[in-house]
Amino acid sequence: GKTSFTQRLAIEYYPAMPPKVVLGAREVLMFLGTTGYLRDGKLMEINIPPFIMEGRVFVPVRPIAESFQAKIELAHRDNQLNLIVLKRDDRTVSIPLGQNFIHVQYANGMIKVIKADAPARIVKGGLVIPFRAIAEAFDTKVDFGRDDSGGVKWVRFTQ
Repeated sequence: GKTSFTQRLAIEYYPAMPPKVVLGAREVLMFLGTTGYLRDGKLMEINIPPFIMEGRVFVPVRPIAESFQAKIELAHRDNQLNLIVLKRDDRTVSIPLGQNFIHVQYANGMIKVIKADAPARIVKGGLVIPFRAIAEAFDTKVDFGRDDSGGVKWVRFTQ
């Protein structure tokens, strides 16, 4: 009765995804080309309206971060802004300028790297990012609506 194994087995441990936490607004609705947006049905103002560039819908980071109760920190290198950090009780979201990824570290230590369709960038003095990337960083659902010509008219984040 000797037992032998012919295949090697590797077991890796990954921390479980943290439970879904809803902080801040349940819904954020932004209209392309418009400085007004709705946060849980309340009309708010932004400096930079959502827009399309390189076939991607970009949204300003600040109103999204504020809507989901994240504090914004800016990091500079050689007097140049190079990293935006969004901190919330359950996660820290790091957005490097000019890079096609976002780094999310959850409070339980789990790390997620999100590949963005296009890099975050500064436009008209504010940081913008593809809307799907920032939605994924905050684990929100996204959808969008089109106008009669088929162009994107609005984007919505829900949690």
